[in-house]
Amino acid sequence: MPLHLVVSSRAVTKTHALCASFLVAVAFVASCGGDGKKTESPTAVVPTESTSDSGAAPTASVAAAQPPGSCSTGAPCKSGEVCCRVQADGPVVEYCAAPIAGQDNPLPACSASLPASLKKAKVSVSYMALACVDSGDCKDDEICVLAAPYSSDSFASSCVSKKSADGFSELCGHGTCKLGKSACEPVNPAAEWAEPRGCNPSTPIQCGKASCERPQVCCAREKGPVCVATSECADLAAGPRWGCTSAKECAEGQVCCVTGHGQMGASCAFSCDYQTQLPTCNKDSDCPEVFGSKPKCKPAENAPSKQVKSCQMQ
Repeated sequence: MPLHLVVSSRAVTKTHALCASFLVAVAFVASCGGDGKKTESPTAVVPTESTSDSGAAPTASVAAAQPPGSCSTGAPCKSGEVCCRVQADGPVVEYCAAPIAGQDNPLPACSASLPASLKKAKVSVSYMALACVDSGDCKDDEICVLAAPYSSDSFASSCVSKKSADGFSELCGHGTCKLGKSACEPVNPAAEWAEPRGCNPSTPIQCGKASCERPQVCCAREKGPVCVATSECADLAAGPRWGCTSAKECAEGQVCCVTGHGQMGASCAFSCDYQTQLPTCNKDSDCPEVFGSKPKCKPAENAPSKQVKSCQMQ
């Protein structure tokens, strides 16, 4: 089954609308991206009978602490290989794949080495191609970032310059966070399989008159905004989830993106896509020109306070 790549307008973010729908949870991240789980914690990978084109069966085992670039398949990937985690209509399958010459995007490498059984799947294959799982895997001036989806449900991580990062979030599979005002998310002992953790902002969130200490979020309920655990504001029925109300509450180099005009809350990301997400602002001059139009800084809908504004297209 070939990998179909669909690049977003700026190959950006979180449709962390993820943050609300997907990262809101992400997350794959924002779980995939950003709501990843710790690779050091023992986590069982579901056994499968899938075989690769070469006839070698991806093995299942318990994931312990692994070196950079390794999968939880019992042995680390070779230097330069990509850790592939794929799923169709069955359990997750992991395998290592050699990179394709001339390809910066690691997803095609995973697609080329896709196990034969998954090629026969009746549903599309979801890919997570990890060229890194922690910023410690990268150069001193680089961080490991889970990038925007290349298709509706496929993601990839790579080492990028700290100053020009784009995508969902910094990954901290081994516990390393290089961005200021951030901390590696806690280990989730209930994780079904090892997924790299993400670096979450550590600055409190202004929630009406209250201040939410992380990992709490601000849930904009009908009777007023309240600080609650993420699980208590997990869907739209509970109220829009605000993981930030301004860029000051995000990690170094990130902005606060309001999703769905506020109906789905907001989350921190390296950039907003100006389609489902709009950045917060204080005045019109804070809003950059987008697609030939100049957005206006207006009050965001369903925000915890009237002071929260976003760059809105006219």
